[in-house]
Amino acid sequence: MYVDLFLKGGDLTEDEVIDGLFRAIEARINGICVPDYFVPLVRSILPKNMILSTPVDYPSGNLDSKVRQHQLLSVIKKGITAADIVINPHNICHKRIKSLTDDICSIIEISNKYDIIIRVMLEYRLFSLAKLEPILKIINEAKIEYVFPSTGNMIDDYMDNLIFAAKIGKKYPNINIITNGNIWQKKQYDTIKKSEIFGMRLHSSNALTTIFGV
Repeated sequence: MYVDLFLKGGDLTEDEVIDGLFRAIEARINGICVPDYFVPLVRSILPKNMILSTPVDYPSGNLDSKVRQHQLLSVIKKGITAADIVINPHNICHKRIKSLTDDICSIIEISNKYDIIIRVMLEYRLFSLAKLEPILKIINEAKIEYVFPSTGNMIDDYMDNLIFAAKIGKKYPNINIITNGNIWQKKQYDTIKKSEIFGMRLHSSNALTTIFGV
């Protein structure tokens, strides 16, 4: 099962990032996600076999598409291997299919040029599966392989997140779902592992201790 760690927070220090990074390496998880300003630091230490990602237009997803593209290009130059793109909630709410499609296509064009992985962040706490259906169709048709049910920026029960993730996975088997609720206990990890979901994201380096003992 794919597992990564998202280190976030405006008060996050370099020492905390480095500590989380080394614990992630010791736990032998697959990747780490950090704010864009920490990407160069992590890139200089991270083993080549681990994915380095950063969220784009996080957490609101409200920036103009051109600004999002510029932000994506900036973090690519800093050394990411994957980008977690927050979908614009206003486009979803108002069913602006063309805007959603154009935004996704522009991001894919950049990702193909620089050979990076694109992963999409939804926000199921705001929108039902029916409301997200248009964007899921676009994601599926665009052959984007990875989706997070949420941004992880809202209070989220791990089981609610997992159930929603399973619903997406059942309807779109070509999309790999990375559940990212509040996962911090070994029993939660074991439950998710049994679910056969593609992967999970942890939001605290302390979760590496309770789950993997590092």
